[in-house]
Amino acid sequence: MSSNYENILKQKKLTLDFNNPDKIEELANALNSPTRIKLLTYLANKSYTVNELAQLLKISISTASFHIKLLKDAKLINVNHNSSKRGNEKIIALEKHTVELFFSKIENIEDSNKLFRCEIPIGSFINFDINGPCGMADSKGELIGPEGNPDIFYNYERINAEILWFISGSINYSIHNYEIKMREIESIEISMELCSECANYNNNYKSDIYFELNNNLIGTYTSLGDYGGRRGKYTPSSWPLESTQYGKLLEIRIDSKGCFFNHTLINNGKTINDFKNITCTNYIDFKIGVNKNAKYPGGINLFGANFGDYNQNIIFNIIYK
Repeated sequence: MSSNYENILKQKKLTLDFNNPDKIEELANALNSPTRIKLLTYLANKSYTVNELAQLLKISISTASFHIKLLKDAKLINVNHNSSKRGNEKIIALEKHTVELFFSKIENIEDSNKLFRCEIPIGSFINFDINGPCGMADSKGELIGPEGNPDIFYNYERINAEILWFISGSINYSIHNYEIKMREIESIEISMELCSECANYNNNYKSDIYFELNNNLIGTYTSLGDYGGRRGKYTPSSWPLESTQYGKLLEIRIDSKGCFFNHTLINNGKTINDFKNITCTNYIDFKIGVNKNAKYPGGINLFGANFGDYNQNIIFNIIYK
């Protein structure tokens, strides 16, 4: 991941933990209002002037300014002066697109534990073995290479992918582990936005998607659909509305109690002890795949930070001693 790309991701996120109680209180206060929530909803689509927001919310300009100040103090929006307009008009826009709150102190998790965190662009895969139909597109909704040919996944422009899809096979990502090498791991959390893959879209189209760490199966998650019918929150306007628009956020957790998909235990008998060898290798291999012989061989769409409903790539959080 380039330093410029990392900087962009950091700028879009507001990350807080219990080392910042004042900032958490400020954020909670800013969000504790239906009016301010509605204001943020408007700003998710475009920027507005103070006067325009007041009209949309059907409140006075002074009241709108009050709400704007609270959101600005919480670092959720920014206020810029447009000197080209009469009266030096103020333009209000979103400052942060994602808020993360860790319910533990990052600097002192369970006294001696630490957090290793990385975010992986979906186009930074290191290996693949897939079958078409397949394809990739960038943040502008433009295809990367001709659609349908698996060979396009060799294209160096794949790093710009914000959505990728294939009908069966697998794709591999590498995660550096020099920070956690030979450490004792307490838990692993992985999150990403994904859905099934079919022609156009079908909100009731199932797919069995499996996940592995260093060739060790975590489990198989059943996606319930290939989602469309309305534009994804971050999906570019140029992307065809009849195509896949967004996915669902999947959160995988592995700890001493077992393996979980979205807080639901996978009954495979595995715990964090079955994955501790990932600290003994030169890197962590993370595989995502769809078996063509699965009960629901419905393919996969994988979304990046600038496509779908969630402003994120593939996120790894590993707690270690």
